[in-house]
Amino acid sequence: MLKITMLAAVGVLLSGSSVLAVESTAQAPVKILSCVVARNDSKSNSLGGVAYTNGVTAIVTNVSTKAISDMQFSGIYNGETVTTTVTGAFPAGMSETLHKTLTPRVYTGPDASCVLNHVTFADGTTWKMPMPPMMMK
Repeated sequence: MLKITMLAAVGVLLSGSSVLAVESTAQAPVKILSCVVARNDSKSNSLGGVAYTNGVTAIVTNVSTKAISDMQFSGIYNGETVTTTVTGAFPAGMSETLHKTLTPRVYTGPDASCVLNHVTFADGTTWKMPMPPMMMK
């Protein structure tokens, strides 16, 4: 089941004497289409048939009108939070598959939560979740 938590940031981030604009939108610039925990059957077979995970995989789309140069998301599964930053060229409308490896865990099902933490646009402006969710440890 897909669980999504996204909030929008409003404001300006001051850094010394320069001003870096923060994207002010009612909607997050990246939409999380899917967030699942992958089952690693090859590892499961080598460990006596117990199913293990091999990470959280999210499929995301840039729904803003601007190109993105990097995005950070966190995946939360079975008490573990993993955060990854992906850098590249992500034009408006582009979809991307992001994968973050979990420490070996017994696979308990596909339920995971993914949250978008931060986006940097190609023009240097940023979008940040105003208050990161409580991360489980």
